Amino acid sequence: QMTSQTEFIEHALHDIEHRLSSNGKAEVIEKQQDLLNSIQMIYEKSKTIFVPTPISNDFP
Repeated sequence: QMTSQTEFIEHALHDIEHRLSSNGKAEVIEKQQDLLNSIQMIYEKSKTIFVPTPISNDFP
């Protein structure tokens, strides 16, 4: 599960890097909202993947 989610994030980041490097400045500015939405989606997804499970303070 975590591996597939990590791969999804890596793929999404690679896609964003590709869009930034292959487009001109005007195109990047024009598509900034789309890029921001993609980055926010990655951020939200990463918060759910890498949050550790809480450990109880009650030890037997």
